Amino acid sequence: MAKSPDEKHRPVTQNGPYCTYHGGVRNPASIDWIVIHDAEGASAKGIASYCASGNAQASWHFACDNDNLIRCLADDVIAWHAYSPANQIGLAIELAGYASWSKLTWFRHQATLKRAAWQVARWAVKYNIPARILTKRQLKAQLAGITFHVDITKGLGVGSHTDPGPNFPRGYFMFLVRRRIKWIKAGK
Repeated sequence: MAKSPDEKHRPVTQNGPYCTYHGGVRNPASIDWIVIHDAEGASAKGIASYCASGNAQASWHFACDNDNLIRCLADDVIAWHAYSPANQIGLAIELAGYASWSKLTWFRHQATLKRAAWQVARWAVKYNIPARILTKRQLKAQLAGITFHVDITKGLGVGSHTDPGPNFPRGYFMFLVRRRIKWIKAGK
């Protein structure tokens, strides 16, 4: 039997450690956004341990790097990853990386991009979230889609975060997400 496409980057590799701070349980029907972050850190295990330590009054659903995709909160738990309404209606994934990275450096982390794309695609299919990057107007209208922390900062005028940085390969990442959505829907 043939292997499924990109099988290497597909599985969730670990559950926990779980984030200490969060906003409690929500109705999964309220989930409309997927928010992409960079963690300003080098490893998913370090990112997950940080949110579990109690030192970070922040949280996210997954931490991702070249080798790991770690669940840090259940989807139905409100993560503290951005300001309102992103926390209440969003799912958050933290990518090991830095907002200061060049586009070339991001491309050198293909495994991180592909692992994250699988998770975003699974969420998009599960919660019927369109694979589109939300515009400022769509963010304000709270339409369903995919966004980046910097876009919440700029589009909603809250906070000061700039992640995942100006050189994050958005178009390529969305190509990866859309491709994986097709594979999921085709049963591959």
